[in-house]
Amino acid sequence: MIPLLPVIALLQTSYGLDPQTVANPCVRAADCRVVRDFELRGPRGERVPVRMGGQPRPWLFGGNIIVFPGESVTVRLEPENRGLAPRLVRTGPASARRAPGKGEMRVALRQAPDSALVFTVESRLAQPVEYNLLAVSADDRLYRPPVQTLQPGRTATERWTRAVAQVAMADFRPAIVGLRAPSAAGNAPLLADRRLHLPLGSSVTVRLAASADGELEPRITRTGRAEDQLRDAATAAMAAQAAKTQRETGDQERFTPLLGPAGVQREGPGADEVRFTFGRGPDGRSLLLIAENGHGRVLNYQAALRFADGRRAPTTVCRVDEGSLMIETWSGQVAELELEDFELLDPRPEPSAQGDCD
Repeated sequence: MIPLLPVIALLQTSYGLDPQTVANPCVRAADCRVVRDFELRGPRGERVPVRMGGQPRPWLFGGNIIVFPGESVTVRLEPENRGLAPRLVRTGPASARRAPGKGEMRVALRQAPDSALVFTVESRLAQPVEYNLLAVSADDRLYRPPVQTLQPGRTATERWTRAVAQVAMADFRPAIVGLRAPSAAGNAPLLADRRLHLPLGSSVTVRLAASADGELEPRITRTGRAEDQLRDAATAAMAAQAAKTQRETGDQERFTPLLGPAGVQREGPGADEVRFTFGRGPDGRSLLLIAENGHGRVLNYQAALRFADGRRAPTTVCRVDEGSLMIETWSGQVAELELEDFELLDPRPEPSAQGDCD
């Protein structure tokens, strides 16, 4: 059974939504629809029943767009709380029949003949927009698929082989790809002269490509916010700890995580990608850099701190083993990191617990 509750529970946990203060989303009939039982086809063509019970389900909840397979919804985005919030324009068949107008975007989820779930977003927005996804699979697992930046006049398409029963699209904000990001150096580009500028509070995924002279240079594939990655890492760790406690105590009910039996599957960078996340630690004072290496080779790079007053100081960072991550910490008024001189080295016979740092 795939209820809406796991998604709402995760939204309440991740975004601080209080179930006692969030208004009933179905006060107006047009804001909801009745979702009946349906079937999906599994990867091998098997039938996967999904029981929804014929209950009203909101199109929007806490700033999130929620869609099920076979549905379409059109929204516009309005500024709200330093981000962008969706507002309903058209839903269901009316959305499916009519292309999005100026300033609108249309979201749809369908199952293709090859059984893949296809998620599309058609954007007629005036600016590039980034967002996050939460997906619930037919086996009750919650996970965050990687997504593309929405470009004006373009359609972003995601394909998933697993049987996805519902999707929540959330956390809309203006994209920083191709824009000038805030910097202590005065709005320096996010990427310039093979140097990656990582402002505090940002997360960037890159591919390392060889230039004409054979040196590796980063090419941005996705950007996001550091708090999202740090929150997901903490959420996944909490779910793992709850599962460990279940095994040790045998008390399956008391320690079942709010997020469901599987917790959140945190999506890492692709097999040829590296993700850098620069944000504040749990104490609000320390600064963390999480370097995640999806390559089959060891990542080496150089880093410098750029302070709020414009000073620049080289700093020590550690190599990141293949398929692994490394966490670096600092303190002080650091506005951004500058990362450069990227190398991919042959794996070491025995990965070091501390890494090689220079």
